[in-house]
Amino acid sequence: MGPTIWAETFSFSTAEALACKTLVVGPDEGAVTDIIGASGAGAGTTFAAGNPDALGDALEGMLARSRGERQALGRRGRDHVVRDLTWPTVVQRIYDVYRSVLPDGSVPE
Repeated sequence: MGPTIWAETFSFSTAEALACKTLVVGPDEGAVTDIIGASGAGAGTTFAAGNPDALGDALEGMLARSRGERQALGRRGRDHVVRDLTWPTVVQRIYDVYRSVLPDGSVPE
């Protein structure tokens, strides 16, 4: 559970939790939403930021899943982190963006 009180630009704690096959419940703002949503894995859910009742509902929803389903979601969350959020992958994406916007497409190696 990550009930932060501000919208994070990148939520390392969310990515680290997913990497550990842990389901995540976080606020529906900032990078938490992006990281959970990008996983497409359902390894996390969001709640309306600042709404403790919504947080409780989200936690209950996660806990209502079967153990096997939670384990499968945890594996998918880890797969998302390994596939999409490692430093080599992120650096390559940034490199590709630079190449796409530079007039001659050249970026120093």
